[in-house]
Parts: sequence; C-alpha cells; structure tokens
Amino acid sequence: MNYIDLFLKDKQPRKLSRLEQLIVAHSVMKEIFTEVLDTKYEPRLNELYCDEEKIIQMLDLIVQTPIYRGFQWMYGIDLHNVENIPNRGGAMLVSNHATPYLGDVAPLYFGIFEKRRRAIYGLGHKLLKKSDFIKTIGGTFGTRDTAVKLLEDDKLTLVCPGGIMDACKPWYHCYKVRPVEGFSDSGLGYLKAAYMAKKPIIPVGNIGAEESILILADIKEPIGRFLRYMDDKIHFGDTVRGKTIFHLWESAKIIPLAVTPPMRTKVDAYIGNPIDVNYFLGSNPSQGDFAEVNRIVMAQLQSLIDVGLKEKPTLISRIKREIGKYVE
Repeated sequence: MNYIDLFLKDKQPRKLSRLEQLIVAHSVMKEIFTEVLDTKYEPRLNELYCDEEKIIQMLDLIVQTPIYRGFQWMYGIDLHNVENIPNRGGAMLVSNHATPYLGDVAPLYFGIFEKRRRAIYGLGHKLLKKSDFIKTIGGTFGTRDTAVKLLEDDKLTLVCPGGIMDACKPWYHCYKVRPVEGFSDSGLGYLKAAYMAKKPIIPVGNIGAEESILILADIKEPIGRFLRYMDDKIHFGDTVRGKTIFHLWESAKIIPLAVTPPMRTKVDAYIGNPIDVNYFLGSNPSQGDFAEVNRIVMAQLQSLIDVGLKEKPTLISRIKREIGKYVE
C-alpha cells in the first residue's frame, strides 16, 4: 500500500505529526529504491508530466519529512532577486550545471517552491521517463516538444543546457559557462523551445554547488586507450564483460575523475531579468540568429555568476584566483 496516496487525498495542506512524517519519508524511500533496484518495475504514470496541483501537494508533504531536513542541511539555498520569478505564467529558467549530484538544481527547485509556491518542471535525462517519483515532484524527460508544451501550458521549466559535460567539468573550469551541449551553436534546443512557445528565458547563475564534489579531470580518453590496449593484447572486447564496458565507455560523453564524495555546501542562486527571445529573433530566424541570442543568454548567465562570486567568494574561486596570479 502506498501511504502517500492517503495523505494526498487532503485537498488542503496540513501539518504532519512526527509519526506521519516518518511514514511519508519511508514511503518516499521505498518508492525510490523500488524504481532503482527492481529490474521488473513498470512505470504507472504514462503522461509526460504531472498536474501542477498534484506536484504541490506532494511537495507539501516532502518538505515536512526528515529527508528534506537532511537535504537542507546538506545543501543550503539563498535565492537572490527571487522577484524575477513570475507568480503565474510560463518561463524557462536556464541555469549552469554545477554537479552530477543535483546539488545545484534541487536547492533552486525547492527554494522557488517555498518562496513562490510554484512547481518547477525540470527537463532532464531520458532516465526520467521511467521514474514515477521524479514525475510526482516535477521532473520530466527533456525533449523540445515537451518543453514547448510545458511553456505553452504556462509552467515554469528548468533546464541546464550544458548537460552532463557541464555537470562533470574539472575544477579548473568551475564557474565558467562553456560552449558545450545545448550551449553550442549547433544545438540550442532550449532557445528554440522558448522561441516556439513565445515565453521568456530567465537566466539563473548558480554558485556554491561546484564545491559539493571535486573533479580533477575528464579521463574518458585515458580509459579508452587502456581498453584498446587490453583488446589488442587479450581481445578483451570480444568477451561479454568487455563488450559491456566498451559500450559504456563509448556512450559516456565524459568520465570524471572525482576525488571526493558529495559534500555539504551552501548554494546561492542569482536570478536574472527575463529575456524576451522573440524580440531578438523576429519572425524568421536563422541558426545564426539563434547562435547570437545564445551568446546573449550565456553572457547574462556568466555575469550573474561573476556577481555572485564577488559577493560571496567560494573556496574554488579563491584557489583559482591565487593560481592565476602565478600563471600570469
């Protein structure tokens, strides 16, 4: 029996007792572990995304649980210029990706829920297609069509166009918006979705989450050279395990050398002014026009990050500054 369904029958939010908090927390963890570990698990929610009212009901329960209090202890959040988030209507929040452990987007997600009482629809990896729990708190598989539909339905969407390459970048690239994934001139799907839906883009500079994990380098190529050597010497690629490992290596866009587990950090999100992309692009934009507006968005995003680092310098930013004195 899913006890969460019992609590969701209450139309108005209510304060949970200590016992009820534990029941909800247990049900949440059970659902997550079932989805992750049960190889025969079949998703029950077939729609692209959940109704916003249901998501808010779910979040009202989760924020009262020990799970959420532990999350707050791990990732504190300060929202700056939160008034730039509209009380109603669709908009696309565009943020830098700072960690593979969601210590960047999740604090922003819950912070906006608490300050604005709006659900954020996070556009993410295809793995989200099979997660009922992620859908019940606002996650969805990030395609352009889904993004357009969400925006046209006046939902707040959140996307990190830098993708996994941005999330797993080495420490020396931290706090730099780089032309990877959706930020490259050949992609720009996030920008095209906002244009098609005629909704603004709101840049969000995220600082602090970079400190939650220390990544030294991308080791995809060294691993590839080792695998090819093994294949040449003992035909490793012909074995079942070897084929699996080669497939994983080829599928990965980046393999980070992480030297720390997820660490406690303080996250500051600097929310910029809305950007009317349709104003810049006109009625018949070319790919070059999209690329130019993309540079405007990137510049705004980098500016927000730079402002945040001046106000609240982080450990990594201070180290980079000191090293820079000797390099120059």
